[in-house]
Amino acid sequence: MESPVIAITRHKSGFYEWAIVYRNELVDSDVGYSSISTCLSSAADGIPDDAKMVEVRYRTVGMGTFPLVALIEAPEVIADSIADLYGELLNKT
Repeated sequence: MESPVIAITRHKSGFYEWAIVYRNELVDSDVGYSSISTCLSSAADGIPDDAKMVEVRYRTVGMGTFPLVALIEAPEVIADSIADLYGELLNKT
């Protein structure tokens, strides 16, 4: 089963946007969030009911697939993981 995707874009420090894509269709999006964790928390509310897992992309880079319940219950933990992974990827280039 295909997982929905939360794509997070950082426009500048403290200004983020998220979009949910599911089955090649834009489901929802919003802009003006202050952090990755606030994007995850808000976007989790728009995930379709039949989804159990959610793929997360940050700045077009796949960051992993996570249980929806984890996005709802611990968005800060996942956001920290995403920031760390993205930082590591930048340092390797």
